[in-house]
Amino acid sequence: MKYVGIFTMMVVLGFVSAFTGATLWGWFVVPLGMAQISYVHAYGLGIVGSFVLGMRGINGKKPMGETLAEGFLVSAACLLFGFGAHIFM
Repeated sequence: MKYVGIFTMMVVLGFVSAFTGATLWGWFVVPLGMAQISYVHAYGLGIVGSFVLGMRGINGKKPMGETLAEGFLVSAACLLFGFGAHIFM
């Protein structure tokens, strides 16, 4: 049962990260002339990044609630600071 929870948390945080990545891409990369990416593309880029940089974060040692909250807070902070920079562009 523990592994089902970890897998579910990885999928949820993956989609939260994909939303964050696609949004930030739209704010900062599209104005430079690149094409907009979808959430699926952002999810795939996240998987490639995890492969290249090594898996981190979800290892089952911290409580699942703490890991989930940390993932949401990091994404929210990225969106907040990104939006702050975006409005001054």
